[in-house]
Amino acid sequence: MNARYWQKGETLDYTATKEAVTNGQVVSLGGRIGVAGNDIAKGETGALHVTGVFIMEKAASVTVTMGAALYFDESEEKITTVAAGNVPAGYAAADAGASDATVLVNIGDPNGAAAEVAAVHDSLALKDTSGKVYDITVSTSGTLTATARE
Repeated sequence: MNARYWQKGETLDYTATKEAVTNGQVVSLGGRIGVAGNDIAKGETGALHVTGVFIMEKAASVTVTMGAALYFDESEEKITTVAAGNVPAGYAAADAGASDATVLVNIGDPNGAAAEVAAVHDSLALKDTSGKVYDITVSTSGTLTATARE
């Protein structure tokens, strides 16, 4: 398969198929969200931001810590920390207290902080300069062990 560069990807062309979209409106893309960069009439195409940090309304009484995974509650049109039934929005770019009406959301990573956790492994394999392969493991106490493969 060949791939050809299309665009940088900070904004994507979005066609408002269901209803008109207003500038700044959060749009659910199923597995992530985007933010309209301009008014988009129904049936027309416009820019949808899919990376960046945006100020968004937060669900009441929710405390958010920087780096926490965040979700878009479509029915309430607010950001929440509850994953069940909601669309991944990204992660908190700053703390937000329970009394705060808004939160800074980095929408560039739809998996939020969970993506970092998923990338952590308890073992890996490394090859030395002679070509010999070693399995490296980490114990719960943080001790690294290198075992040469036969």
